Amino acid sequence: MIVSPEKIILGSEYHIKNFAVFLITGSEETLCKKIEEEIINYFQKEGFVEIKRFNATDVKPDNINKIDIGLFSQKNILIYENPKEIDVTGIIDANYKDKIIIINHKKLKNTAKLKRDFVVNKKLLSVSCYKLSKESKRLCLENILKKYKTSLEKDAFWYLLENSSDSYSIFESEIIKIINYGDKKIGLKEISVLLSKAENNDVDKLFFNILGSSKGIFILSQKNIYSLSDCYIILERAKFFFSIISKSKDLSEAENNFPRYLFKEKSNFFLLFQKINKKKLITVYALIKKTEFLLRKSSNMYLPITQRFLSNLKKTVN
Repeated sequence: MIVSPEKIILGSEYHIKNFAVFLITGSEETLCKKIEEEIINYFQKEGFVEIKRFNATDVKPDNINKIDIGLFSQKNILIYENPKEIDVTGIIDANYKDKIIIINHKKLKNTAKLKRDFVVNKKLLSVSCYKLSKESKRLCLENILKKYKTSLEKDAFWYLLENSSDSYSIFESEIIKIINYGDKKIGLKEISVLLSKAENNDVDKLFFNILGSSKGIFILSQKNIYSLSDCYIILERAKFFFSIISKSKDLSEAENNFPRYLFKEKSNFFLLFQKINKKKLITVYALIKKTEFLLRKSSNMYLPITQRFLSNLKKTVN
């Protein structure tokens, strides 16, 4: 079967619970990661505690049956990144009760036989992740605003849909920031101030400049921080990268979790991973929390507050 990613985001339990084998494809890696997280979160609540990741490994019953039982649970979530071969028939016939299989295949074409096999079989679920459409953004926005009892004036609502990013990670950050803004009814004036104008790649480049010079941080922040929204985007990206580091047991696992579209920053990410330890992570998250508080308290000072955050982050990780 096939299901749209926004349906999983908006109602994951309903669309996930009857399946054990998932195929995630598409070029929008941040959305692929979000869908993977939704599936993992649901099944961990159902007792599938152990997560095992494999890169370029064949998905076949013989290989799956050799996997060691976890220390804390006999139920495992197996995540395969870009496997070379997949025995769809064998997986279906095996009918695993103690395993959830997630195949994350970013290079798979829409015409591939594997994708067709997943679409026509009612025991398998396929999710295709690409840039968000206007309709996808509308559904996500309406659902989240309702959940957090926040509303936008009509002009503000449509302005946000027209001018927000089609990248899921940035769009989600925009909505989170609007919710954290605090007002129950937000107008066009507030939205135009809150909405980010920075491009995703520019924000990532600014973040990784914490490994460079203090002068570089100042220059890049002046060029890329245009609004309060941009500051929140930077904080969200910081959380994203440090979350990968904190959840990865070694560099190999961190590499598998690091988005491929950020290949230009891969060497910087590896360097950051090597510099970070548990004590530094505690300091980093404290810095993020403090910066969020300062931005809420003195939003008109967003640029110097964010520059100070990046400067302190640089001192912490180096």
